[in-house]
Amino acid sequence: MEMILYSKIIARSVLLPAAVVLCVTTAARAEGPSSAEDGRQLYNKHCKQCHKLTEQLLVGPGLAGITKRRTEEWMDKWIASPKAVMASKDPVAEELRSGFKTLMPTLPAMADSQSRKLIIDFLKENDAENK
Repeated sequence: MEMILYSKIIARSVLLPAAVVLCVTTAARAEGPSSAEDGRQLYNKHCKQCHKLTEQLLVGPGLAGITKRRTEEWMDKWIASPKAVMASKDPVAEELRSGFKTLMPTLPAMADSQSRKLIIDFLKENDAENK
């Protein structure tokens, strides 16, 4: 009887926390992307048509080294609404605008701050890998 009770206690002390961690992790993933890999997927879906991860120009500038040249706050504002940054007479934005025929569009998918953060995290990782 004591052995069965002891086994149940051990099972509960190990399995219950493991189940809670699994549920929390699964719920977090269900809520949305949460890693640099998810940032890569967002980049591939929304950004790579116009931007290379190198210095090569496409429709827009290459993004190699972007996290070294721009602050995270600036990138977040730009990704959220390039038009708003332009309207603020931001000198960096005005310089970018002068070098390209088209202004980056405001993408509805980038209204979500978590999506912007994931893309920025992915760009940081890309810059760290390609020093």
